[in-house]
Amino acid sequence: MHYFVGYVIVGEMIVSKQFSFRFDDTLYAKTKIIAQNETRSISNLIQHLCQKKVEAYEAQYGEIQLSDEDLSDQ
Repeated sequence: MHYFVGYVIVGEMIVSKQFSFRFDDTLYAKTKIIAQNETRSISNLIQHLCQKKVEAYEAQYGEIQLSDEDLSDQ
């Protein structure tokens, strides 16, 4: 199963990136159920889980410093 995460443009600033990735059928079905139970879209759930992972990583290792290149649309 491929899943596509969108992006939103506000003025000239991209608020979130768009990309696709693959789920196996079981993981997709379970993720969909979790999202429904939390009244979220799958996209919103994935974004939430990624944010929590980044927060946990930074709590353990310190803030991730980003350069302009890291933030560019490549």
